[in-house]
Amino acid sequence: MPPVAHKKRSAAQRAAFQKRATALHARKAAQKGAGSAPSPKLPPPAPPKKNPPRDKSDPPKKDEKEEEEYEVGAERAQACVGCLRSALRGKSPGRCHDAVTKGSRCARCARGKKCVPIPVVALTAANRFLVVRQGREQLPAKVSFDALRTCVRVLLALAGEDPDADDDDDDSVTGMPTRKKQKKEEKKKEKGPVEEEEESSDDDLAPGIDPHAFAAVAAALSAFLTPQKRRKGSK
Repeated sequence: MPPVAHKKRSAAQRAAFQKRATALHARKAAQKGAGSAPSPKLPPPAPPKKNPPRDKSDPPKKDEKEEEEYEVGAERAQACVGCLRSALRGKSPGRCHDAVTKGSRCARCARGKKCVPIPVVALTAANRFLVVRQGREQLPAKVSFDALRTCVRVLLALAGEDPDADDDDDDSVTGMPTRKKQKKEEKKKEKGPVEEEEESSDDDLAPGIDPHAFAAVAAALSAFLTPQKRRKGSK
C-alpha cells in the first residue's frame, strides 16, 4: 500500500495554530491562578476611642438636670424668695433674672411659681448670703458659711416664709398638696396625739414674737455680718 501523502501546512496556518494554542494555554493558566488565589482579607476594625482621663484639677462637669431650661433676661438687683430658697438648698447660686416675657415674675418663677420678695427683716442677711454664695465677697474669719445660711433660714421662718418649701410643686398653681405636705400628713397619722400637741406648741412660738424686737435683732445681726472697713492709721 502506498504511503499517504500529508498535506503541507502553509506558514500562515502554522502561525494561526500557534496563536490559538498560546491563547488557550494562557486562558487555562489564568483560570487556575484565579481559583487558587486566596481571598483578600478585610482590614481589622478600628478600636473604639477612649476618653482621656480627666485631670483632678479640671472643674467638674455640670449635671444636665441642673442646667436651667428657661430663657433669662437681665439680672435683677434684688432676688426673690424662690431664688433664695434655691440657693439655700445648693441648687443654684441664687441669681434672679428677668423673664423674657417681661412680666412681674422672674424667669425662674415665670414657669408657674410664686415670685415673692424677700421679707425686710431677712433682706440684709439674705443679700449677704447671696453675695458670698456667688463668690463676690468673703465672710469674716469669725463667721462660717453654714452659720450664715442657718441665720437666713431662721429669719425666713420667723418672717412667715418656709425656707424648706418646695417651689416645684406650688399649691396655688397646681391645686394639689406638695410632696412635703403629703409626707407630713402621713407622719401625723402615724404619730400619736401627744406628739402632735408638742409639734403644735412649737409652731405657736413664732406669732408671739415682738416685731420691733425682731427688727432690732435682725439689724444687729446684719451689722455683725457686714465687714467693716479699717480706718487709716489703725493697725
